[in-house]
Amino acid sequence: DDGTCISSIPVTLSGPNPVSGTATTTDITCNGFSDGTMSVVGSGGDSTYTFDFGSGFTSNSVGTGLGAGVQIVSILDGNGCTGIASGTINQPLVISANTTVTDETSGMDGEIDLSVNGGVMPYSYAWTGPSGFTANTEDLTGLESGLYSVTITDANGCLYTLTDILV
Repeated sequence: DDGTCISSIPVTLSGPNPVSGTATTTDITCNGFSDGTMSVVGSGGDSTYTFDFGSGFTSNSVGTGLGAGVQIVSILDGNGCTGIASGTINQPLVISANTTVTDETSGMDGEIDLSVNGGVMPYSYAWTGPSGFTANTEDLTGLESGLYSVTITDANGCLYTLTDILV
């Protein structure tokens, strides 16, 4: 052989798929809270994953105590390859309420019309007022004059209180 012969052998190299993940989120219960969660299932790579939700890599695939917005988790496999997964954690609107009052003028004819926004419906109501008055309806009629208060609780247990409603 004079060294002029060249031969080639085709070689196909393959490796694992890129590291990535799928995220499932749980929304925040009350506006402004940081109680959202994100669970991540890793894929690709060598299937030995650690996850970083912002405090360093651990084997825990569930991030807790997360705030509202887009959350990104880094995923590291056993070969040192990385990927990311992301999910959006939503929060309900702030609970707000306003009242329209009809003053008591001729004995037990006052009214309070309550309008509630935000939070997660349905709402429950806990009213208090003069002379030991209590009620659990949204709107009130047949009221004597005095100061009333209402605590509104939404379906997630979030509270909003209006005080000093004068009838």
